[in-house]
Formats: sequence, structure tokens, C-alpha cells
Amino acid sequence: MASNNKRNANSLDERFPAIAAWIQHGWIEIGDQEWTRSSAVAQDCGGMVYEETGSNKTLTECLESLERGLRKHMKERWGDEFE
Repeated sequence: MASNNKRNANSLDERFPAIAAWIQHGWIEIGDQEWTRSSAVAQDCGGMVYEETGSNKTLTECLESLERGLRKHMKERWGDEFE
């Protein structure tokens, strides 16, 4: 069972490399928030760095949006590039 979990984790890391890297710098929140129209946000100690504002998003759509937003943010901030 453990090997299946490791394989699944690796595939998520491969599919979403910026998100995988981001967890070393900040945190991500996914879900409906009654005080905002965000479905997903990425933050660090300085505040919000990316916000997905679409509604009725699937988990996959939220992760894809976060990946794009974090790629852009990390490239601008640190010059990080992801394939």
C-alpha cells in the first residue's frame, strides 16, 4: 500500500511542480470562503501571492490555476522555471 501512495505523490509532484516547490515557501488554501470569492489561494508570510477567483471550480481546475499562478509568481520573484 505504501508504494502506491508514494507513486501517487510522485505523479502529483510531476504534474504540479510549482505547487510542490511552493510548500517550502508558503501555504495553499482550497475551498469555498464565505468572505471572499476565491476558490483557491497561495500565500506566504507577506500575504497572498495568487488567488483563483472563479466559481464552481473542480479540484483539478483549482490546482491547474494555482500551478499557473505560482509558476508566474516564482519566475518573477526568483527566476524559477518549471517544465
